[in-house]
Formats: sequence, structure tokens, C-alpha cells
Amino acid sequence: YLDLRPSLSEIRRNFRKSYLNIINKKIENKILIFDGVEKNSKIWSDFKNLHFAEAKRKTRSDLSWQYQLDNIYKKKALLIYSVHKDEMIAGSFFDISSDEAYYSVGAYNELAKKNFLSHHIQNQAIKEFKTKNIKWYFLGKYSPDNISEDKKKEYSISFFKKGFSSNIVNNSLIQI
Repeated sequence: YLDLRPSLSEIRRNFRKSYLNIINKKIENKILIFDGVEKNSKIWSDFKNLHFAEAKRKTRSDLSWQYQLDNIYKKKALLIYSVHKDEMIAGSFFDISSDEAYYSVGAYNELAKKNFLSHHIQNQAIKEFKTKNIKWYFLGKYSPDNISEDKKKEYSISFFKKGFSSNIVNNSLIQI
């Protein structure tokens, strides 16, 4: 989790130091917000296509994508993204409520990864959540260091998100 109640400068003190170096560098690509004010299904279609291209397979149903788009229009979610030469190269979708934001899904092509756009998008998301007076940002579950080879991608994503967090919450799982 990231506690969003402190000032932005205080929040940034929790960021991994290497992230601050990245975020403080000027980037060529603008970070944009699709919040449903303007009905633009092309933005959503571009994000969906980027996700498909990077995953190299269809990972979810079209209905689940439609639910997410509907939530944007209902002000229950937003997409923060970046475009290069009229092509979406990066994007992250966030669910939001009055008190909490939740990182749901992201897609980044090689150019976006090379330019660390995921860091800039997270930073922009945090700023946006602050303007909405959201108190907590749930970045996702934390994967411990002792992971199996087939879980390396999950660990890598978890490690990235942990660099923005202020609190790690241990959830016990009871197995019967």
C-alpha cells in the first residue's frame, strides 16, 4: 500500500531512491489521463490492443474489458497512458473509490520500458489520486523473495510496485 494522506513530497520520500532519479528526469512522451470525461473508445481499444500485443495472447474476456471501460465512464476507474508517434506505448488501469485506488492492469511496449514510462505513470497516478483526496493506493500483492522460477515475472512486478509503497500488509492464508 501507499498512504496518500501525507504531502506529495513526504510520499516521494518512501519511493525507492533509484525511482526518484528516473521520475525527476524529463521525458519526451506526455503522460495522459483517460477518465471518461470525453467518450473516446479508441483510447480504450488502443490500450486493449497494446495489452494483447505485449501478452502475446488474449488473457481476459472482452466482457471484462467492457466492464473496465464502463467503470471509467462511471468515474470508478481511470487509465493513465502515453503515446509515441500516434501509437499508445504504455498504459495502466486503476480502479478508484472515494478512499482507495487499486492498480489493476498495465501494458508497456519495449520503447516504454526503455524510457521507464511505468515509473512516470505511477508517479502521475499518485498525483491524480491526491487531487481526488484518495487516502490509500493498493499497488498489489507482494511476492516474497523466495519464489520459484515460474513466478519470476510476478516477483519482478511485485518488486517494482514495492518501490512506491509505504506499507506492506501481511495477509495470512490458512490452508486446510
